[in-house]
Amino acid sequence: LGVEVSNTQRMSKHLKLYLSEAERKELKALTRRGKHAARTIKRARILLLADSGQANPLSYEEIMDAVGVCKATVSSTVRQCVLEGVGAALAEKPRPGREPQFTGEVEARLVTLACSEAPEGYARWTVRLLAQQMVVLGYVEEIGKSSVFNVLKKTNSNLGKKPAGAFLKRAVSL
Repeated sequence: LGVEVSNTQRMSKHLKLYLSEAERKELKALTRRGKHAARTIKRARILLLADSGQANPLSYEEIMDAVGVCKATVSSTVRQCVLEGVGAALAEKPRPGREPQFTGEVEARLVTLACSEAPEGYARWTVRLLAQQMVVLGYVEEIGKSSVFNVLKKTNSNLGKKPAGAFLKRAVSL
């Protein structure tokens, strides 16, 4: 993997990327198989098109049009390849963000609680009541009623219907 930065390139901040024959072969195989994430395949295509070792390397603008990405994506992919290698340029970095509030275990406990008998004095479980009970039982530190609703929605739970059983249609007599 070679890097060449000329005076004109220092002004435009475009790096020249030179891939080895083995890297070129690996990237071509990756784009042909199609068994990888779409982002990985796009990055591989960007690197192949930006390779200055080929007869007619494309400009960043031409690569943008060919691959269907923005200039920043082309620039950052090439820069990462030059600085860290092909593997780093293809790999998906972890994204920032909040950890999921619920683990599978907490969701299971919520569904189990929703399927149990309602507390004394209540005819059935409500979303607000489930949220309060999850905190009382110590399953979570805090939980909103919308979060409870979303978990139950994901599991196709419906607090308004009778529990499990086949859906029965009434026979229509003629």
